[in-house]
Amino acid sequence: MAIDCTSRWVYLDIMPDKSADSAEKSLKDLIEAFPGKITKILSDNGKEFTDRFCRTGERKPTGKHVFDEVFLENNIEHRLTKATEAADKWHGRTL
Repeated sequence: MAIDCTSRWVYLDIMPDKSADSAEKSLKDLIEAFPGKITKILSDNGKEFTDRFCRTGERKPTGKHVFDEVFLENNIEHRLTKATEAADKWHGRTL
């Protein structure tokens, strides 16, 4: 799900699994469907969105994750949530 906080435009996509490939396809579909230019996207730290976390703990994202490549191709800034930022911001919010 994607929500544009300014216009309240909503995009919903049901993915077949929680893989980076499915997330990449959904992101590409979102970019195509959005009625404007996307400049920034905030995602959580799931492995389908980032390679920020690895077996040894947290690290700086490499920029080589498939999600990052789509952002680079479309000149979109990818922001990652802090540990509780997204949950605190969206908790109790309805459309």
